[in-house]
Amino acid sequence: MTNKRRAPLEDISNAIIGQVLETKDARIGRGNGEDFSVDRPQVTAAALDGLFLDGRQLRIGGGQARSIGGWVRLRVARWSLRKALNTGHVLAAERGQAALIARAHDSQTVELSGRSLDCTTLSLLRVVGQVAVTVTPALLTQLRCRQLKLRSAIRAWQDTVLLPTHDSEALLADLRIIVSSGVYPASGPMLIHSCPPLPTPVAPLHAALALPTITQELELNKPQVSFLIGENGSRIEYIKVASSAIVKVLPIKNKLQNSELKNPSCVRQSLAITGDLCAVARALTSIQAFLDLYHANAKHKF
Repeated sequence: MTNKRRAPLEDISNAIIGQVLETKDARIGRGNGEDFSVDRPQVTAAALDGLFLDGRQLRIGGGQARSIGGWVRLRVARWSLRKALNTGHVLAAERGQAALIARAHDSQTVELSGRSLDCTTLSLLRVVGQVAVTVTPALLTQLRCRQLKLRSAIRAWQDTVLLPTHDSEALLADLRIIVSSGVYPASGPMLIHSCPPLPTPVAPLHAALALPTITQELELNKPQVSFLIGENGSRIEYIKVASSAIVKVLPIKNKLQNSELKNPSCVRQSLAITGDLCAVARALTSIQAFLDLYHANAKHKF
């Protein structure tokens, strides 16, 4: 018998597998055969945000590991992972323990890399909902030709395979199939064959002149502007990303009269589009395409 105090039975029975409730009497909590010490640091949403501020890394897991069979890199949505961390108790792995290494992939994506998954990590991924795996063209061809069959219903495009994470056993099996396929990188970053070097030009190279930044204002009526904004700003965000231009909706200067409130199509509102000539042209083209869609439907049900 040891002198360590156990967590109350009601706390253990109500805890999610791989998670430990922080109670005053709890010293050690067990989930699916794993020991977690509450003295270990917890992986929080604030710690996840630190990945994007100073480039640090996080070690998630450290429990009883289940091997994948090789090194794998997973990409998950930043905000989905952040929400999952807020709803669960996830401990950081100690040195020497098997764990997933989390680092920032881009501003909206977190990369998880490692050779094994433990109960805590699987529970975390189950809340996230889906993970993306970057694969080689050869592996993608095998999946499309059904030479490799996965247990989950996947979505594949370009160099990415999207795996659902609701079934932990299916996720582990699919990752093992991908890693053992023989055409998935065993370790390190994915190798990309580079193009042959360009011949050295005879004339010296000069820096290209940057295109001047311009601002173009577009005046529309209020229903058209509302349609371009879209639900939760989805359409105007698409225009910004597709054109690389800055698109702003200018406020209406004058207070609306009662007649204008009853007939919003009489209210004029402007959009300001800022960027170089190419970016502004792309933004105007996207706006025109959305306006054509707006006029094509007489009832404007979108």
